[in-house]
Parts: sequence; structure tokens; C-alpha cells
Amino acid sequence: MVEGFFATDKKTGRVNRVYPISKDRAIFTWNRVEGSDDSPPPSPGTPEKEVVHNDELELDGWNRKRKSLGELEESDITPLHMAKWELQKKDFFMQSLAKLTACDYHREIDLVVVGFSNVVFGLYQMPDFVCLHLLSISREKITTTIFNSLGNWFVFGCAKLGKLLVWEWRSESYILKHQGHYFDVSCITYSSYSQLLTTGADDSKVKVCYKK
Repeated sequence: MVEGFFATDKKTGRVNRVYPISKDRAIFTWNRVEGSDDSPPPSPGTPEKEVVHNDELELDGWNRKRKSLGELEESDITPLHMAKWELQKKDFFMQSLAKLTACDYHREIDLVVVGFSNVVFGLYQMPDFVCLHLLSISREKITTTIFNSLGNWFVFGCAKLGKLLVWEWRSESYILKHQGHYFDVSCITYSSYSQLLTTGADDSKVKVCYKK
């Protein structure tokens, strides 16, 4: 696997899907099973633990306090590793002979962006896996990609060229092209309001790009 991302229900904010993405150009959609008993069955031969009355009173008091603050019910905050999941589907990016080399996910707008070793990138609307864009942008493989906080831009980095591109996907236009590192670009990140973009590279330099 290259990466995995959690998706949430827009109304409740509860995690309800997981998207693992594999190097062999596939994305899996795992759904959380609603209305199921999320508690794992007891292990065979494990003796039942005695419930201490004081602990029970303390837990009951904590639950009442949470409900008074308008928080979620106990069933809604079950740890994810104790929940039940089922594989809904497996979709393929259909880039034969290429490897998936970079990906990112924007939770608020449910979009996945992926980059491949054949210099192609794709943007997909989840969970229906609708392809919004599929373009070739460079001479070398895409090695990293990341959304900004709003989800209207994303960055592609090509390590071998020391190059990055900022793409505005709604207008299908370049916001910024930058090539200022002598060696491989190894990391990139946005500031919270997307005005600053910082890159780090194997030439021991950090560069900050400002977008007016």
C-alpha cells in the first residue's frame, strides 16, 4: 500500500469509510458496518472480569456529562479498530505498466489525487470513483502530491527535476511553476491559508514560495 485515508460522514463527522491505495494502481473502498455490535467477542477461555461498582458509577457520570455537553453517544465513539468493516468495491486507475507513486485525499470534498511513474496524474471524486481530470504534466515521474486546505489547488513534485507545479483543478490552470532545487525535492507542505508553500530537498535547502 502507498497510503490510506479515512472518510467521514458529512452530517455526523463520524468515520464511515477507509480508502487504501496500492502501488499496483488500485483503490479499495471499505465501509463501516452500521448498526452492528462493535464490541469484539471475548477470547476463548478468557474469564469474565468483575465490574467494579465505583468504576461503573464513574463511567455513568462521565456519560451523563458528555450528553449534557451535546457530544456523541457511546456507540458513535467506538474505537475504529473495534468496528466492523466490509469491502464495498475495488477500483483500478487503468494506467498499465505504471506504478502509483504519490497520492493525497481531501476529506471535506471527498477527492483523491494520484500521480504515476508515467508522469500522468488523475483526480477522482469519491466514493463513486468518477474521473474529473487525467493529464500528463512532466517528463519525469510524479513523486509527491498534496491538496491545500480548501481543496481547490494541489501540488505535484518531481524529485528528479527539482520541480513543483500548483494546479487549480476547477479552472484547469497552473497557479505556480517552480524549479529552484539542484537535487531531489523530498518534501512539500502548505501553510494553513495556502499563501505559502515550502519545499525541502536533498541539496539541504528549504525554499518558501509566496502566492499573492
